[in-house]
This record gives sequence, C-alpha cells and structure tokens, in this order.
Amino acid sequence: MNKKGFEISFATIFSLIAGAAILFLALYFASRFIGSQQTRIDAESAAKLAVLMDPLETNMGESKSNILNFVTKTRIYNDRCSIDGNFGNQEIGIASSGFGDKWKNPTYGKKQYNKFIFSDEVEEGKEFYVFVKSFNLPFKVSDIFVLTAKKYCFISAPEVVKEELESLNPGNFNFTDSGCPKGSEKVCFSSSSGCDISVYGEYGYKQGYVSKDGEKMGYIGPLLYGAIFSSPEVYNCNVKRLKMRAVRLASVYQDEIKILERAGCSSQLDAPLTGLIALASADADLIVLQDAAEEIEIVNSASECRLFES
Repeated sequence: MNKKGFEISFATIFSLIAGAAILFLALYFASRFIGSQQTRIDAESAAKLAVLMDPLETNMGESKSNILNFVTKTRIYNDRCSIDGNFGNQEIGIASSGFGDKWKNPTYGKKQYNKFIFSDEVEEGKEFYVFVKSFNLPFKVSDIFVLTAKKYCFISAPEVVKEELESLNPGNFNFTDSGCPKGSEKVCFSSSSGCDISVYGEYGYKQGYVSKDGEKMGYIGPLLYGAIFSSPEVYNCNVKRLKMRAVRLASVYQDEIKILERAGCSSQLDAPLTGLIALASADADLIVLQDAAEEIEIVNSASECRLFES
C-alpha cells in the first residue's frame, strides 16, 4: 500500500532558504546601520555636552541649574579623570540604548581641561539634572558642575542645605525627616541607619566629610555636593585637579603683586599666597587649605590694592 507523504519541491526549499538569507542580511545590515547611526549620535552628544554646560558658568558666589534631556535612555560615563598636565582633565562618554535595551560601548568627547564635573562614574536616564557652584579659595578657582540622573532623598537636612538645593529647583530631590520614596538614594545628615550616603559636618556643614561606598570624602564649601553626588574616584580626582588649578592661579596673583608694586601699590599677600601654593602642591587636607584661604581673604580685604573681589 502506498503511503502519501508531504512533498516539498526543490524550488520551494530553495525559495525558503533564499528568503531566510535575505531576511537575515536585511536585519544584519539594518542593525549595523542603526548601530553606526547611534555611534555617530553618541559622538555628537558627547561633544555637545560640554558646550551645553558653558551657559551655566557662574560669577563668584553664584549658583545655576539646568536639565539635559535625551530622546532615548542614555548613559553618561564620567570614568576617565586624569591629573596629568597643568589642571588634569576629564573625558565624558555617551552611550544610548539599542535593540532590546542593549548598550553600546560609550563614545567619548574631547578632553575637558577647564571643567570639573562631579557625578557617579555612570549615570543613566533620559533626564539629567545639572547644577553649578562657584568654588573659591578665597579667589575663584573654578565652577564645579554636579550632574545626576538619580532620585535623592535627604533625611534631616539642615535648613541651609535644604534652601540651597531647593533654590536650584531640581526635580529629583526630596526632603524628609523619616521615610523616603522607593528607589531613591538616601542621604542622611544624622546617625540614621540604612543610609546610602551619610554627611557629617561642622560650622553649619561648611566643612566635614561624606561617607559613601565605604569611603570618606573630606569637603569644604560647595564640595559638599560634589562629595554627595560623585563616586569617590571622580570626587578625589577632581579635588586634586582643583588644587592644581589653585596653585596656578595663586602664582598668577603673585605676578600681579609685582605689577602693583611697580605702580606704587604694595601688597602683603605674597607670603600667604606662597603658603597656599605649598599646601595645595603637597595635596594638603581641604580644611587646612580653607584656613590658609581665610587668611588670604583677611589680608586682601584690608589692602588698599585688592588682588580680587570676594
């Protein structure tokens, strides 16, 4: 008895194989094209990121803020910080999500020599909050840029910190004395347990240290926020870079003293500036640097020929 089977002709098999191959190649080249487009867009975004921060630069004592928006979920990489050269440098990378939330390797922009960007090594989201504070010793050393995409919950924050952060109007900060929203980073200004970040301060939190990721980061002034929002590696590198910049600026002010003296205007700041240069060059503790800066400010304020306005 003959059995009837399901017969497929050679032409049909060939058509199926050819169709599958064409589909595979179409998907392959489409993914390659999209991937190359993503890389190009990421490279452009990395280059533009520093430019977008330029309008946020401040005068002494100022604070500014802004929100950076991306169309797709994006990662900003702040994992390349160096102390080579006069001021060191940072390279910021961008990576956007691809098919199935797969991430490409980051594309890095040009080295930034005059920007000090504080953040975790990898920040992820569509909205990134940036605020800027002026860092002075006592002359302006540089702006410090703080960038974050995470939600933060501040527990028992002192009024001065709360007012300062609220004035920047960030949408990712919450202030409370007890519970925090789910998924937010807990920043404690007390001895509370279960905190991601703990802040210890003196003199109204003008100086102290921040405990994060098992490390203690000393701070003065607005570096408090750099320590809260940065990974320890990024923070410590940028603090060293700020000290390097302070050395160069103090040397410039010493040259200005000589110009003033030739014009018949004496200054008593040469020795205090020399002291600051020695301390910063030796990577001295920030609180020690602040004491030296306060001495310079007192002498400068009492001088007829001030080197800088504070």
